[in-house]
Amino acid sequence: MNDEADLARLAAVTVTVAPGRDLDAITLVAAWRAHVATFEGDLTGGARDHVAALCFRDWIAQVSALLPADLRHRYDRTVAVIDARFKAVTEPDVDGLVERAADFPDSMHDWWWFRIPRTGPVRDDLMSG
Repeated sequence: MNDEADLARLAAVTVTVAPGRDLDAITLVAAWRAHVATFEGDLTGGARDHVAALCFRDWIAQVSALLPADLRHRYDRTVAVIDARFKAVTEPDVDGLVERAADFPDSMHDWWWFRIPRTGPVRDDLMSG
């Protein structure tokens, strides 16, 4: 998914993430990748960082649904690679820690909302929350 025409098409598809703030498909994937790298490295962060990362994943799902089928397939494959990395450093959230940490439990419906980091400061914060 590095063809210049595809990148231009991805940059043109946006979702609203806050009043007056839209992010494009490329920016969302970059943010999800960066959040996952944080979890992989057990870097500094907390429960709010985890919730923010999951919001980015929600927005990726939203933007993906807006893409033409040919581009969506390639975009989703790219996201799947990052998702696999996320799954590798997380485990099921059997105690509902993410739901307690989030301010908006009604939006939690996709698989990523039910995972917590296996180790690190984000997990520690979720566990103490």
